[in-house]
Amino acid sequence: MKNRKLVSIVLALAFVFSAMSMTVAPSSALAADNTGQYLSGDAIPPDPENPNGSTYEIIDEPVSTDLISVTLVIEAGNAINTSNGRFIPGTAFRKEITTNIGGGSVPNTVTSLLDAVDGTNDLTFYGRSSLSLAPFTASTDYLAAVAISGDYSATWVAGSVSYYYAFNGWEFRVNDKFPVQETEDLEGWEGTNILQTPIVSGDVVHFFYEFPSDLYAASGGSGNIAAKYIRAEYSNFDSANKKLTVQLQGHEVYIEPTGNYIMSVNNYVNLQEPNILASLYDLDGNIIQACQSSNTNGTVTFTNVFDLAPGETYIVKTVPSYYYNTTNATWANRVNGAFLSRTGAYNKVTIPTPAPEQ
Repeated sequence: MKNRKLVSIVLALAFVFSAMSMTVAPSSALAADNTGQYLSGDAIPPDPENPNGSTYEIIDEPVSTDLISVTLVIEAGNAINTSNGRFIPGTAFRKEITTNIGGGSVPNTVTSLLDAVDGTNDLTFYGRSSLSLAPFTASTDYLAAVAISGDYSATWVAGSVSYYYAFNGWEFRVNDKFPVQETEDLEGWEGTNILQTPIVSGDVVHFFYEFPSDLYAASGGSGNIAAKYIRAEYSNFDSANKKLTVQLQGHEVYIEPTGNYIMSVNNYVNLQEPNILASLYDLDGNIIQACQSSNTNGTVTFTNVFDLAPGETYIVKTVPSYYYNTTNATWANRVNGAFLSRTGAYNKVTIPTPAPEQ
């Protein structure tokens, strides 16, 4: 019964977190001393002066309709079969899609990016209508589900759609930061929905399917299994020896098991994890150097990179990792590999231009 209850909790998070990036709980559900405090943690309120800040504030300003080029990164662990609560091996995926949007009358938002990609690259997006899935449109403000078709052949849902990653875990970042806004009562913060989040040319919008909770611990597990969202930050360029060093950082957002579903948002910290595989690309997607491993301090050094130059921008990617339980066989059989423990990074890293000599 304990494991069945845990899977029920996973499914019950449907309306707690998939509102991208925030779940707004009714204020009546909050404790009196948390009125308006939908988000908490050391990343709230946003601090633009903090280099390790993981949030940014959406300001009420006109949204551009210009033609822009943006990149969508979207990834998830193995899908869960909704008929029996078990994961489906081999369904984890990650896609990186650069596309042009805008140039008309529709504002450039995260919604318009998803609307442009919907139906391509084996991806189908859904909003929601009450408790049901609804087709994704240019006015959808809630990513309720993503379906993968084409490469897969599972038959537990109808038609050509193979796997649903639905309702209870889609998060997103824009250029590695979590978009937030003040609550109406000005006493707290909340994440913005996808229709409220503007984007501009060159932005990277990163979605990942997440179990953002330490409710797992409340159900008999150990600790929280919120994913670390990973980014790579420029550290040093040794032009004489042709070495580029980047620092891998991570931050978490998780739901505290208080019954109020208040989300705790942390700032980025340097990862103290070795053997994270990273690769270096140019902006056209050409590989420069593949599969360098991080050291124990979470830094990665790309060596013999002869064509790199100050003032130029490159892309650093890392390999995602998944949550696997080795202590509880029933839980493992149900959801092993279904949740990301660490997203893959996709970062634009610019080598600074040396300051002019005085």
